[in-house]
Amino acid sequence: MANQRSDHKESATRIILADGEDSIANARYTTDGTYLKLVWRIRLPGHTESRQVVTRVRADQTQGALRAKARAKAKSMLAENRSGSKWTLASPMADYIQGSVMPKIAMHSDLSPRSKETYFRIIRRLLGQCSDDPRPHRYSLDKVTIGAAANHDFAVNCLMEIAEFHGLETSRQAFGLYRGKILKPLAASQVIESNLLMHAQPDLRSVAKPSTRSKSGVIALDEDDYGRSLKWMLEHDPTTHLAPGKVGRWDFEQLRVKYVNALNLTLLQAASGLRQDEARLVRGYMFRDSEDGLAMDLPAEITKGSIERISWVLDPDVADRMRALLASLSSPEDLLFPQPADHSKLWARERVTRETRPLYQKMNTVLGIEEFEKGRSHLWRATLNEMLKDTISQEARAAQFGHTAAVNVKSYTRNALTGPEAARASIRIKRGPDY
Repeated sequence: MANQRSDHKESATRIILADGEDSIANARYTTDGTYLKLVWRIRLPGHTESRQVVTRVRADQTQGALRAKARAKAKSMLAENRSGSKWTLASPMADYIQGSVMPKIAMHSDLSPRSKETYFRIIRRLLGQCSDDPRPHRYSLDKVTIGAAANHDFAVNCLMEIAEFHGLETSRQAFGLYRGKILKPLAASQVIESNLLMHAQPDLRSVAKPSTRSKSGVIALDEDDYGRSLKWMLEHDPTTHLAPGKVGRWDFEQLRVKYVNALNLTLLQAASGLRQDEARLVRGYMFRDSEDGLAMDLPAEITKGSIERISWVLDPDVADRMRALLASLSSPEDLLFPQPADHSKLWARERVTRETRPLYQKMNTVLGIEEFEKGRSHLWRATLNEMLKDTISQEARAAQFGHTAAVNVKSYTRNALTGPEAARASIRIKRGPDY
């Protein structure tokens, strides 16, 4: 598609717009080959100056789709202008986040449930609600006004603190959300004068919590340690880990259920290479059993990168454990690993991480496997990938374990392990490299 030049005549002579008018019909779009872009203006009633707005769609969409999106934006801006913003510089930022930011994310039709939950998790970090780190946040958004939170220095300190407590990747996600979902709408509705994070470049790396990964970026078990840890988890009696009586509001049976949940979820990861965040979202209907073994049809809404794939449970003993769990479900729609206190609800990501941590620490102590001191759920993926590299093709391993969202494929199901390949992988894991 040839590049289209902007309408310089309009920008030079600046069309005068009446209240409620826009320049969408006259504006010309441009393209960089990836996106179509339309720069247009709108004059909101009661404002003396028009406002510039930029609308983008992917390059494979039509000019009509681009203008339709711009008109929808104009309609939304006019409606918001008529209603007036109830937020001021003196409003508590926590109230604004809970009353405006979070509902918009929840209602966003283009976001998957997984993406929404990620946004909500990062919001909790920004608000200082961190169950996995007891240190108090000095610069959280829960006790400041909108005006204070819009201050450049405060915002940077908030993000630097998140980097220090929770690591570089979390702080980068927080930066994008702070800038795009929190401050940008406030600047657009003129509650704050400008979005001071729009062009900021805080040095988050300089204070970020060190990564637990090795220099090569991967922590993996050797085959002997993998086999010992799998055997230990399959034979482990959870009651030996728990002291009798209550712990806080939890009685012994509730504590046992939580621990068993953590144990079985970890077993599924160890035998399939699922990510922890994928395993906690698995439901009964996603499993299918055949003479070749037990497999999961993972839909796009639960996988990283939103790419569907087929993942096999490669250890037969773990497969039997999963079959027993599946038989105990009331409905195929039930979660395999629900919230221990309420089986109708998802087990929150932070809770899963917190409840599985003692299991890894126990294996570190009992089995003497030092990788469990720092490595957690991702090491199962790295271990299985290393063990199967000479048995299963790279494409089939990618299909089994899944890649990041950057991989440019529509689906992993095309390259998924066949039944015989899954059986061969299972035998390889059980019998060792000489098979």
